[in-house]
Amino acid sequence: MEPHEEAQVQPGDCRVQHGRCSGASPGIRAGAGASVPPMSERERDPETDGPDEDDELAPTPFDGPWVLPAVLLGLAIWFGYDGFLNPDPDMQRWWWFNQGGAAVFAVGAVFFGWRALRRSDPDGGS
Repeated sequence: MEPHEEAQVQPGDCRVQHGRCSGASPGIRAGAGASVPPMSERERDPETDGPDEDDELAPTPFDGPWVLPAVLLGLAIWFGYDGFLNPDPDMQRWWWFNQGGAAVFAVGAVFFGWRALRRSDPDGGS
């Protein structure tokens, strides 16, 4: 390298602090073409830098209004089968648990299903 040339620091190579690249050899200084890495969330000033509009989280399939009622209905059917229809003698010891679980999950499925129906109705349920 020629003495009048300054080393080019590539993004991600090191962190530039006080004009020196802390990850490079001591003789290399950050030149005019150096790139300072973006600030991390910890270094952002919350008073001057507000939340960006691009910082929204992407929705997941579990964010839908019908996921919880569907899961609760599935559990109610499972517990209901074991509590009312399963002929296995080992399961007959737990009939009260399975029937009670079926009732609780069925009530939860109806309640959260009604809430999801009201929220998805464009007229607001009236």
